[in-house]
Amino acid sequence: MPNQKTIDWLGEIPAHWRLAPSWSLYRRVKRTGHENEELLSVYRDHGVIPKSSRDDNHNVESEDLSGYQLVKPGDLVMNKMKAWQGSISLSEHEGIVSPAYFVFQPLHTGHHKYFHYLLRSPEYIGAYNRISKGVRVGQWDLDPVYFRTLPIPVPPLDEQKAIADFLDDQLLTIDLLIEKQQNLVSLLDEKLKVEVHSAVTKGLTKKYAIQNSGIEWAPEVPNDWAILKASRLFKARKGSRAALLSTEYCGEHPGDYPVFSGQTENDGIMAKINTFEFDFVNKPVLFTTTVGSSRVMSVSMLEGKFSLSQNCMIMQNTAPEILDTRFAYWLLTVAFDHKKRQLAQHMQLSFRMSDLYSYRFPIPPLPTQQEIAGFIDSLEQQNRALKDAALASIRLLQERRAA
Repeated sequence: MPNQKTIDWLGEIPAHWRLAPSWSLYRRVKRTGHENEELLSVYRDHGVIPKSSRDDNHNVESEDLSGYQLVKPGDLVMNKMKAWQGSISLSEHEGIVSPAYFVFQPLHTGHHKYFHYLLRSPEYIGAYNRISKGVRVGQWDLDPVYFRTLPIPVPPLDEQKAIADFLDDQLLTIDLLIEKQQNLVSLLDEKLKVEVHSAVTKGLTKKYAIQNSGIEWAPEVPNDWAILKASRLFKARKGSRAALLSTEYCGEHPGDYPVFSGQTENDGIMAKINTFEFDFVNKPVLFTTTVGSSRVMSVSMLEGKFSLSQNCMIMQNTAPEILDTRFAYWLLTVAFDHKKRQLAQHMQLSFRMSDLYSYRFPIPPLPTQQEIAGFIDSLEQQNRALKDAALASIRLLQERRAA
Protein backbone atom coordinates (compact mmCIF):
# COMPACT_ATOMS: atom_id res chain seq x y z
CA MET A 1 0.00 0.00 0.00
CA PRO A 2 1.45 3.44 -0.95
CA ASN A 3 0.65 5.06 2.39
CA GLN A 4 2.18 2.28 4.48
CA LYS A 5 5.65 1.03 5.42
CA THR A 6 6.12 -2.63 6.31
CA ILE A 7 8.54 -4.44 8.63
CA ASP A 8 8.21 -8.22 8.55
CA TRP A 9 7.96 -8.75 12.33
CA LEU A 10 6.29 -5.43 13.14
CA GLY A 11 3.77 -5.15 10.31
CA GLU A 12 2.58 -2.02 8.55
CA ILE A 13 3.15 1.50 9.88
CA PRO A 14 1.91 4.82 8.46
CA ALA A 15 4.02 6.20 5.61
CA HIS A 16 4.53 9.57 7.33
CA TRP A 17 6.19 7.92 10.32
CA ARG A 18 9.94 7.63 10.05
CA LEU A 19 11.93 4.50 10.89
CA ALA A 20 15.03 5.05 13.00
CA PRO A 21 17.61 2.51 14.24
CA SER A 22 17.64 2.33 18.02
CA TRP A 23 21.26 3.56 18.15
CA SER A 24 20.08 6.93 16.83
CA LEU A 25 17.52 7.22 19.64
CA TYR A 26 19.29 5.63 22.64
CA ARG A 27 22.94 5.45 23.66
CA ARG A 28 24.24 3.08 26.29
CA VAL A 29 25.70 4.83 29.34
CA LYS A 30 27.37 3.56 32.49
CA ARG A 31 27.31 6.05 35.35
CA THR A 32 28.81 4.55 38.51
CA GLY A 33 29.80 5.90 41.90
CA HIS A 34 26.32 6.83 43.12
CA GLU A 35 25.99 4.38 46.02
CA ASN A 36 23.62 6.57 48.05
CA GLU A 37 20.87 6.68 45.43
CA GLU A 38 17.66 4.66 45.74
CA LEU A 39 17.80 1.06 44.51
CA LEU A 40 15.67 0.37 41.44
CA SER A 41 14.70 -2.80 39.62
CA VAL A 42 12.95 -3.71 36.36
CA TYR A 43 9.83 -5.85 36.61
CA ARG A 44 8.12 -7.39 33.64
CA ASP A 45 4.69 -6.30 34.85
CA HIS A 46 5.55 -3.02 36.57
CA GLY A 47 8.50 -1.51 34.70
CA VAL A 48 11.24 0.37 36.57
CA ILE A 49 10.22 0.92 40.19
CA PRO A 50 11.98 1.18 43.57
CA LYS A 51 12.90 -2.24 44.94
CA SER A 52 11.45 -1.30 48.33
CA SER A 53 7.96 -1.03 46.80
CA ARG A 54 7.93 -4.73 45.89
CA ASP A 55 8.52 -7.65 48.25
CA ASP A 56 8.56 -10.41 45.63
CA ASN A 57 11.94 -9.67 44.07
CA HIS A 58 14.36 -12.25 45.38
CA ASN A 59 17.46 -10.59 43.91
CA VAL A 60 19.80 -9.59 46.72
CA GLU A 61 21.85 -6.47 46.17
CA SER A 62 25.61 -6.53 46.68
CA GLU A 63 27.15 -4.98 49.76
CA ASP A 64 29.41 -3.04 47.39
CA LEU A 65 27.22 -0.67 45.36
CA SER A 66 30.08 1.20 43.69
CA GLY A 67 29.49 -0.66 40.42
CA TYR A 68 25.74 0.05 40.39
CA GLN A 69 24.61 2.34 37.58
CA LEU A 70 22.76 5.62 37.89
CA VAL A 71 19.40 5.80 36.12
CA LYS A 72 17.76 9.13 35.35
CA PRO A 73 14.12 9.76 34.43
CA GLY A 74 13.64 9.01 30.75
CA ASP A 75 16.45 6.44 30.62
CA LEU A 76 15.74 3.06 29.08
CA VAL A 77 16.66 0.21 31.45
CA MET A 78 17.00 -3.38 30.27
CA ASN A 79 17.60 -6.64 32.13
CA LYS A 80 19.87 -8.23 29.55
CA MET A 81 18.96 -11.78 30.63
CA LYS A 82 15.21 -11.18 30.76
CA ALA A 83 14.53 -8.70 27.97
CA TRP A 84 12.94 -11.56 26.05
CA GLN A 85 10.42 -11.82 28.91
CA GLY A 86 9.60 -8.10 28.84
CA SER A 87 11.99 -6.81 31.52
CA ILE A 88 12.71 -3.55 29.71
CA SER A 89 11.24 -0.16 30.55
CA LEU A 90 11.72 3.58 30.53
CA SER A 91 12.26 4.90 34.03
CA GLU A 92 10.27 7.62 35.72
CA HIS A 93 12.57 7.39 38.75
CA GLU A 94 16.14 8.36 39.58
CA GLY A 95 18.17 5.68 41.30
CA ILE A 96 20.70 2.92 40.76
CA VAL A 97 20.47 -0.54 39.22
CA SER A 98 22.81 -3.51 39.36
CA PRO A 99 25.63 -4.01 36.82
CA ALA A 100 23.49 -6.80 35.31
CA TYR A 101 21.33 -4.15 33.64
CA PHE A 102 21.93 -2.06 30.54
CA VAL A 103 21.09 1.63 30.83
CA PHE A 104 20.42 3.72 27.71
CA GLN A 105 20.24 7.51 27.62
CA PRO A 106 17.69 9.04 25.21
CA LEU A 107 19.13 11.01 22.31
CA HIS A 108 15.75 12.28 21.14
CA THR A 109 13.27 14.87 22.36
CA GLY A 110 10.24 12.69 21.73
CA HIS A 111 7.48 11.69 24.12
CA HIS A 112 9.09 9.15 26.46
CA LYS A 113 5.88 7.33 27.34
CA TYR A 114 5.26 6.48 23.67
CA PHE A 115 8.64 4.74 23.46
CA HIS A 116 7.98 3.05 26.80
CA TYR A 117 4.82 1.42 25.46
CA LEU A 118 6.38 0.61 22.08
CA LEU A 119 9.52 -1.07 23.42
CA ARG A 120 7.46 -3.18 25.88
CA SER A 121 4.94 -4.29 23.25
CA PRO A 122 4.59 -8.00 22.37
CA GLU A 123 6.13 -7.36 18.93
CA TYR A 124 9.32 -5.95 20.41
CA ILE A 125 9.51 -8.59 23.14
CA GLY A 126 9.32 -11.14 20.34
CA ALA A 127 12.18 -9.34 18.58
CA TYR A 128 14.31 -9.41 21.76
CA ASN A 129 13.60 -13.13 21.96
CA ARG A 130 14.91 -13.67 18.44
CA ILE A 131 18.12 -11.68 18.88
CA SER A 132 19.00 -12.88 22.41
CA LYS A 133 21.73 -15.49 22.55
CA GLY A 134 22.55 -18.20 25.06
CA VAL A 135 22.93 -21.89 25.83
CA ARG A 136 19.38 -22.39 27.08
CA VAL A 137 16.21 -20.52 27.97
CA GLY A 138 16.66 -18.51 31.16
CA GLN A 139 20.29 -17.74 30.31
CA TRP A 140 19.78 -15.71 27.16
CA ASP A 141 21.56 -12.37 26.89
CA LEU A 142 20.47 -9.52 24.67
CA ASP A 143 23.70 -8.03 23.31
CA PRO A 144 23.54 -4.23 22.87
CA VAL A 145 25.15 -4.68 19.44
CA TYR A 146 22.00 -6.44 18.23
CA PHE A 147 19.67 -4.07 20.06
CA ARG A 148 21.32 -1.09 18.32
CA THR A 149 20.09 -2.28 14.94
CA LEU A 150 16.39 -2.64 15.79
CA PRO A 151 14.20 -0.31 13.73
CA ILE A 152 11.90 1.93 15.73
CA PRO A 153 8.89 3.70 14.20
CA VAL A 154 8.82 7.39 15.16
CA PRO A 155 5.54 9.26 14.58
CA PRO A 156 5.33 13.05 14.72
CA LEU A 157 5.52 14.35 18.28
CA ASP A 158 1.82 15.20 18.54
CA GLU A 159 0.90 11.65 17.50
CA GLN A 160 3.37 10.18 20.01
CA LYS A 161 1.66 12.13 22.77
CA ALA A 162 -1.84 11.21 21.56
CA ILE A 163 -0.92 7.49 21.45
CA ALA A 164 0.63 7.59 24.93
CA ASP A 165 -2.31 9.52 26.41
CA PHE A 166 -4.77 7.07 24.87
CA LEU A 167 -2.90 4.08 26.31
CA ASP A 168 -2.55 5.74 29.72
CA ASP A 169 -6.31 6.24 29.85
CA GLN A 170 -7.18 2.77 28.58
CA LEU A 171 -4.71 0.95 30.84
CA LEU A 172 -5.79 2.91 33.91
CA THR A 173 -9.40 1.88 33.28
CA ILE A 174 -8.44 -1.75 32.69
CA ASP A 175 -6.13 -1.87 35.73
CA LEU A 176 -8.88 -0.50 37.97
CA LEU A 177 -11.27 -3.18 36.68
CA ILE A 178 -8.65 -5.89 37.26
CA GLU A 179 -8.06 -4.61 40.80
CA LYS A 180 -11.80 -4.71 41.53
CA GLN A 181 -12.03 -8.33 40.36
CA GLN A 182 -8.95 -9.27 42.38
CA ASN A 183 -10.46 -7.64 45.46
CA LEU A 184 -13.66 -9.58 44.83
CA VAL A 185 -11.72 -12.86 44.78
CA SER A 186 -10.06 -11.95 48.11
CA LEU A 187 -13.39 -10.96 49.65
CA LEU A 188 -15.02 -14.21 48.52
CA ASP A 189 -12.20 -16.22 50.10
CA GLU A 190 -12.43 -14.26 53.34
CA LYS A 191 -16.21 -14.54 53.49
CA LEU A 192 -16.05 -18.32 52.98
CA LYS A 193 -13.40 -18.63 55.68
CA VAL A 194 -15.58 -16.73 58.17
CA GLU A 195 -18.66 -18.82 57.37
CA VAL A 196 -16.73 -22.10 57.63
CA HIS A 197 -15.29 -21.07 61.00
CA SER A 198 -18.75 -20.17 62.31
CA ALA A 199 -20.30 -23.41 61.08
CA VAL A 200 -17.69 -25.78 62.56
CA THR A 201 -17.55 -23.98 65.92
CA LYS A 202 -21.16 -22.87 66.44
CA GLY A 203 -23.24 -25.01 64.10
CA LEU A 204 -26.08 -23.79 61.90
CA THR A 205 -28.61 -23.03 64.64
CA LYS A 206 -28.59 -19.47 65.91
CA LYS A 207 -29.96 -20.20 69.38
CA TYR A 208 -28.20 -22.71 71.56
CA ALA A 209 -26.84 -23.12 75.09
CA ILE A 210 -23.06 -22.80 75.22
CA GLN A 211 -20.17 -24.36 77.10
CA ASN A 212 -16.59 -23.21 77.54
CA SER A 213 -14.46 -25.51 75.43
CA GLY A 214 -10.98 -24.47 76.53
CA ILE A 215 -10.05 -24.35 72.81
CA GLU A 216 -8.42 -21.07 71.81
CA TRP A 217 -9.90 -20.88 68.30
CA ALA A 218 -13.37 -22.07 69.46
CA PRO A 219 -13.77 -20.90 73.06
CA GLU A 220 -17.57 -21.28 73.24
CA VAL A 221 -19.41 -24.14 71.53
CA PRO A 222 -22.91 -25.66 71.83
CA ASN A 223 -23.25 -27.59 75.07
CA ASP A 224 -24.30 -30.84 73.35
CA TRP A 225 -20.96 -31.00 71.50
CA ALA A 226 -18.16 -33.20 72.82
CA ILE A 227 -14.61 -31.91 73.33
CA LEU A 228 -12.22 -34.65 72.21
CA LYS A 229 -8.47 -34.94 71.71
CA ALA A 230 -7.26 -35.65 68.18
CA SER A 231 -5.62 -38.86 69.40
CA ARG A 232 -9.15 -40.19 70.00
CA LEU A 233 -10.18 -39.38 66.43
CA PHE A 234 -7.21 -39.75 64.09
CA LYS A 235 -4.27 -41.97 63.28
CA ALA A 236 -1.47 -40.07 61.58
CA ARG A 237 0.75 -41.93 59.12
CA LYS A 238 3.71 -41.08 56.93
CA GLY A 239 5.05 -42.96 53.96
CA SER A 240 7.46 -45.73 54.93
CA ARG A 241 9.18 -45.36 51.54
CA ALA A 242 9.06 -41.56 51.39
CA ALA A 243 12.83 -41.09 51.34
CA LEU A 244 13.11 -43.53 48.41
CA LEU A 245 10.52 -41.75 46.26
CA SER A 246 12.76 -39.14 44.69
CA THR A 247 12.03 -37.59 41.32
CA GLU A 248 14.71 -39.81 39.80
CA TYR A 249 13.25 -42.98 41.30
CA CYS A 250 9.76 -42.10 40.14
CA GLY A 251 11.07 -41.42 36.65
CA GLU A 252 12.61 -44.87 36.55
CA HIS A 253 9.42 -46.62 37.79
CA PRO A 254 6.50 -45.02 35.91
CA GLY A 255 2.99 -46.34 36.52
CA ASP A 256 -0.59 -45.45 37.42
CA TYR A 257 -0.36 -44.77 41.16
CA PRO A 258 0.19 -41.16 42.30
CA VAL A 259 2.91 -40.03 44.67
CA PHE A 260 1.65 -37.04 46.65
CA SER A 261 4.00 -34.28 47.75
CA GLY A 262 3.89 -30.74 49.11
CA GLN A 263 4.02 -29.15 45.66
CA THR A 264 1.23 -26.83 44.61
CA GLU A 265 1.15 -27.91 40.96
CA ASN A 266 -0.77 -30.87 39.55
CA ASP A 267 -2.95 -31.23 42.68
CA GLY A 268 0.15 -32.14 44.69
CA ILE A 269 1.01 -35.18 42.55
CA MET A 270 4.79 -35.35 42.13
CA ALA A 271 4.72 -38.38 39.80
CA LYS A 272 2.96 -41.66 39.12
CA ILE A 273 4.70 -44.96 39.76
CA ASN A 274 4.02 -48.68 39.37
CA THR A 275 3.45 -49.46 43.08
CA PHE A 276 1.44 -48.00 45.96
CA GLU A 277 1.63 -48.01 49.75
CA PHE A 278 -1.81 -46.80 50.85
CA ASP A 279 -5.19 -48.13 49.74
CA PHE A 280 -8.11 -45.84 50.49
CA VAL A 281 -10.45 -46.75 47.67
CA ASN A 282 -13.97 -45.49 48.54
CA LYS A 283 -12.82 -44.33 51.98
CA PRO A 284 -11.33 -40.82 51.87
CA VAL A 285 -8.46 -39.85 54.11
CA LEU A 286 -7.14 -36.42 55.08
CA PHE A 287 -3.73 -35.21 53.87
CA THR A 288 -1.35 -32.44 54.91
CA THR A 289 2.22 -31.30 54.32
CA THR A 290 4.48 -31.22 57.35
CA VAL A 291 7.56 -29.14 56.50
CA GLY A 292 8.67 -26.16 54.53
CA SER A 293 6.36 -25.60 51.59
CA SER A 294 3.54 -23.07 51.27
CA ARG A 295 1.14 -25.97 51.79
CA VAL A 296 2.28 -26.75 55.34
CA MET A 297 -0.82 -27.52 57.42
CA SER A 298 -3.15 -27.14 54.47
CA VAL A 299 -5.77 -29.89 54.35
CA SER A 300 -7.02 -31.95 51.42
CA MET A 301 -8.84 -35.24 50.94
CA LEU A 302 -7.35 -38.23 49.12
CA GLU A 303 -8.92 -41.43 47.86
CA GLY A 304 -7.64 -44.47 46.02
CA LYS A 305 -4.22 -46.11 45.94
CA PHE A 306 -1.20 -43.87 46.36
CA SER A 307 2.14 -43.22 48.09
CA LEU A 308 3.56 -40.26 49.99
CA SER A 309 6.81 -38.43 49.42
CA GLN A 310 8.81 -36.87 52.24
CA ASN A 311 7.29 -34.17 54.46
CA CYS A 312 3.73 -35.44 53.94
CA MET A 313 1.25 -37.06 56.30
CA ILE A 314 -2.21 -38.59 56.16
CA MET A 315 -4.72 -38.44 59.01
CA GLN A 316 -7.06 -41.42 59.04
CA ASN A 317 -10.44 -41.14 60.73
CA THR A 318 -10.37 -43.90 63.35
CA ALA A 319 -13.75 -43.06 64.91
CA PRO A 320 -16.27 -43.07 62.02
CA GLU A 321 -19.07 -43.80 64.50
CA ILE A 322 -18.64 -40.32 65.99
CA LEU A 323 -16.76 -38.34 63.30
CA ASP A 324 -17.79 -37.64 59.70
CA THR A 325 -14.67 -37.39 57.51
CA ARG A 326 -16.02 -34.53 55.41
CA PHE A 327 -16.83 -32.54 58.55
CA ALA A 328 -13.34 -33.42 59.84
CA TYR A 329 -11.89 -31.91 56.65
CA TRP A 330 -13.53 -28.55 57.34
CA LEU A 331 -12.77 -28.74 61.07
CA LEU A 332 -9.05 -29.35 60.48
CA THR A 333 -8.96 -26.62 57.83
CA VAL A 334 -10.10 -24.08 60.44
CA ALA A 335 -7.91 -25.45 63.25
CA PHE A 336 -4.77 -25.71 61.15
CA ASP A 337 -5.22 -22.21 59.73
CA HIS A 338 -5.31 -20.85 63.29
CA LYS A 339 -2.35 -22.93 64.48
CA LYS A 340 -0.25 -22.06 61.44
CA ARG A 341 -0.68 -18.33 62.07
CA GLN A 342 0.65 -18.88 65.60
CA LEU A 343 3.91 -20.42 64.41
CA ALA A 344 7.00 -18.21 64.30
CA GLN A 345 7.21 -16.90 60.74
CA HIS A 346 10.98 -16.48 60.83
CA MET A 347 11.43 -20.22 61.33
CA GLN A 348 10.79 -23.02 58.89
CA LEU A 349 7.22 -24.15 59.45
CA SER A 350 6.85 -27.73 60.60
CA PHE A 351 4.00 -29.93 61.79
CA ARG A 352 4.49 -33.21 63.65
CA MET A 353 2.25 -36.13 64.55
CA SER A 354 2.65 -35.18 68.20
CA ASP A 355 1.36 -31.70 67.38
CA LEU A 356 -1.77 -33.19 65.86
CA TYR A 357 -2.36 -35.58 68.76
CA SER A 358 -2.16 -32.71 71.28
CA TYR A 359 -5.00 -30.76 69.64
CA ARG A 360 -8.57 -30.82 70.94
CA PHE A 361 -11.64 -30.40 68.77
CA PRO A 362 -15.33 -29.59 69.29
CA ILE A 363 -17.33 -32.54 67.93
CA PRO A 364 -21.10 -32.16 67.30
CA PRO A 365 -23.47 -35.15 67.11
CA LEU A 366 -22.90 -37.07 63.89
CA PRO A 367 -26.13 -35.91 62.12
CA THR A 368 -25.19 -32.30 62.92
CA GLN A 369 -21.72 -32.85 61.44
CA GLN A 370 -23.21 -34.17 58.23
CA GLU A 371 -25.60 -31.23 58.02
CA ILE A 372 -22.75 -28.75 58.58
CA ALA A 373 -20.51 -30.45 56.01
CA GLY A 374 -23.30 -30.38 53.41
CA PHE A 375 -23.96 -26.70 54.10
CA ILE A 376 -20.28 -25.76 53.73
CA ASP A 377 -19.88 -27.87 50.58
CA SER A 378 -22.76 -25.92 49.05
CA LEU A 379 -21.20 -22.61 50.12
CA GLU A 380 -17.86 -23.64 48.64
CA GLN A 381 -19.50 -24.56 45.34
CA GLN A 382 -21.19 -21.15 45.14
CA ASN A 383 -17.92 -19.45 46.10
CA ARG A 384 -16.01 -21.35 43.42
CA ALA A 385 -18.51 -20.36 40.73
CA LEU A 386 -18.23 -16.67 41.67
CA LYS A 387 -14.43 -16.86 41.83
CA ASP A 388 -14.22 -18.63 38.47
CA ALA A 389 -16.30 -15.85 36.91
CA ALA A 390 -14.08 -13.17 38.49
CA LEU A 391 -10.88 -14.94 37.38
CA ALA A 392 -12.27 -15.32 33.86
CA SER A 393 -12.94 -11.57 33.82
CA ILE A 394 -9.37 -10.91 34.97
CA ARG A 395 -7.96 -13.08 32.18
CA LEU A 396 -10.06 -11.27 29.56
CA LEU A 397 -9.02 -7.88 30.92
CA GLN A 398 -5.35 -8.89 30.92
CA GLU A 399 -5.70 -10.04 27.30
CA ARG A 400 -7.34 -6.73 26.45
CA ARG A 401 -4.53 -4.90 28.25
CA ALA A 402 -1.89 -6.69 26.20
CA ALA A 403 -3.79 -6.07 22.97
